[in-house]
Amino acid sequence: GGSSSESSSSEDESEDEIVEEQVAAPPPSAKASAFMKGGDDSDSDGDKKRVVRSHRDKRWDQMQEAVASMKNHIKINDWIAVTEDYDKLNKLLQKAKPIVEREGTPTFYFLALAHLEEANARALEDKDAKKKMSPSNAKALNSLKQKLRKVIAQHKAQIDAAKASGGGGGGGEGGGIVLKQWQRLPKQLLQEHCQRNKAPKPEYYSSQRGGEHFCRVRLPDGKDKAKDTHFSAPVGGPSAQDAQHTAALYVLFQISPTLQLHLKLPDLYADRWKAWQAAPPPPPGRGGGGGRGGGSGRGGSGSG
Repeated sequence: GGSSSESSSSEDESEDEIVEEQVAAPPPSAKASAFMKGGDDSDSDGDKKRVVRSHRDKRWDQMQEAVASMKNHIKINDWIAVTEDYDKLNKLLQKAKPIVEREGTPTFYFLALAHLEEANARALEDKDAKKKMSPSNAKALNSLKQKLRKVIAQHKAQIDAAKASGGGGGGGEGGGIVLKQWQRLPKQLLQEHCQRNKAPKPEYYSSQRGGEHFCRVRLPDGKDKAKDTHFSAPVGGPSAQDAQHTAALYVLFQISPTLQLHLKLPDLYADRWKAWQAAPPPPPGRGGGGGRGGGSGRGGSGSG
């Protein structure tokens, strides 16, 4: 996290840096101070500790608190409170507009929308629970569905990308990647490619070797299993999700290596794409079995 905040332009520093003064805590007991000795020396710098937090971090923390509150209220079926949390979340996003314009909307916001939409739909389907609700709570549940419809439609691409990043319901996983409005993750770009070519969805098979995750991708033919195409990415990643995105990127590179895909990708994968264009990774050789030759050739011709 530190390096990315340090690399932002110096003009932003005065606006973005917030210094919080923490009042000194009472001195610890002898036992506690003995236990804490040998820990972090930075705490012994005097009675007051200066904590520097960026404006961005503070905004994102406030938004994540609103998301956590919303999830708790969903659990107890309090849709009036859920609606208040949702409104607060959007107000905080509005307040963060200068940061959003510079960096894009955080992934956890789109994951929160997806989680809320699913929970709202489940609650509307549960007729028995709905009958037990107070009229005002039931009304809030119905009204939220209308509120969400437009927002979900507006952000569909970003929500799909956030889900593809592997943060199913967890609040901003996906390697902490923040997507800008126009950006897509590799798995989403590969799925869009398959949809354009009226091909079935790609399938991902993850494995782990020596603490690193690897992934094999199968592009089903749809009609003849013998013509399925298999790609084993030569590069792994620190997590199964990262390995899947890297493998999707590898497949896209085999299909259309000259495309300027880095313009659509977040930095992590854009850098890898450019590196591959400069020094291509090894082509898929072994492990494909059935669909090695004709399948990938057909995919290449369909991508133009």
